[in-house]
Amino acid sequence: MKCLNHSAVVVLSAALVLGGETQASDERPPADFLLEMIDPSLCMVPPDEISDAELIAMMEDGIPDLGPVPVSGIWQQNDAWQVGGSGSFNTGSNGLVASAELVLRSADDRLRFLCLGLARHVDTHMTEGQADLVGPEVATVSGDTFMVVALVGDRHDGAFVAEQELITEQGALRLTRVDEEAMTGTLTLEGRLAGQASEEAVRLDLDLTELWHFEGMRVVDWDHDLAVE
Repeated sequence: MKCLNHSAVVVLSAALVLGGETQASDERPPADFLLEMIDPSLCMVPPDEISDAELIAMMEDGIPDLGPVPVSGIWQQNDAWQVGGSGSFNTGSNGLVASAELVLRSADDRLRFLCLGLARHVDTHMTEGQADLVGPEVATVSGDTFMVVALVGDRHDGAFVAEQELITEQGALRLTRVDEEAMTGTLTLEGRLAGQASEEAVRLDLDLTELWHFEGMRVVDWDHDLAVE
């Protein structure tokens, strides 16, 4: 995941866009493919030189010279995990794209990593406001809707290793444009983790204190299980 200062220190991020009428399908593009289409660097993790203890310190005390982490919240998976990270957004002629890189911290200081994108439904053109959140198994949508594309994993030898996909069942997003370079808002979702024998139920609540504008992200549309730029 990117650096918390967009250079060499760790960061973490939240929201992305796709469009289209979505249906459950085994032929849908895999989550890692969709996330890479939005931003090839999205699921990068902090290098090994940044220890777990340093990441925990940033979640608790803020990022040196930058202040509190811009995205924070709670990940509920049996127990509550602290969430800290950063978010980015971009806009195009067809709407909004955003992403999130997040660190999940358990009560016993175990760390996992979550990269997440919000994919615009083809009929959703909002660049701020409120929208529903759905997962790839949704049959129909009504009103402004974003598809959540997300992977959870660990870091090994400085690389993100995805272990499970977060399948969203329902959720809500609220975004407000602060200026050309920033947005603020909240994100709440309920879903489950796929990729292991037992699929655990999860809930994610995020305070998007500040999403940074990042022109390097591509706005793509989700349409009938195809992603197009």
